[in-house]
Amino acid sequence: DNRELDEELTIVVSNAQESFSTTNWLITIAVTLLGGVLAYFVSGRALRPLRAFASQVENVQPSNLADMKISEDVLPEFKQFSKSFNSMIDRLDEGFSAQRQFTGNAAHELRTPLTNIKSYAETIVSAGDELPRELHDNFMGVIINEADRMTRIVQDILTLSKIDYGKMEMNI
Repeated sequence: DNRELDEELTIVVSNAQESFSTTNWLITIAVTLLGGVLAYFVSGRALRPLRAFASQVENVQPSNLADMKISEDVLPEFKQFSKSFNSMIDRLDEGFSAQRQFTGNAAHELRTPLTNIKSYAETIVSAGDELPRELHDNFMGVIINEADRMTRIVQDILTLSKIDYGKMEMNI
């Protein structure tokens, strides 16, 4: 009798262990899946400001810098990042504005001697041999002077470019 009772008890305990083990595995799988899903959604929500920032950075162009500032009303972790980015955008905008102004000024400065060279050369060509020698020499002198003026302007631009890129120091 005792032996039968031991066998029955062993079978009951064994079945309970199997049932507990199966239940334990199912609970572990369910908790792992639930934790993974929660982690996915929580991390997605936490990274949303970073994704929005990355999307905005991809759209930065020299022509739209003023519109690219990001809100500084963000999570504390991103506040310094936002300030630094906006500061960088301001510096880039100032640099591009200075570059546009410089380019406009340089074009204007080069246009005047080019116009003079062209008009004097056209006058010499159209007059041909009928242009008095003294006037021809005077016109050629103006053309040479204007070409020298253009050469100085181009040399100044190249010097400024070298200074900007740190290849040359300016001694004052």
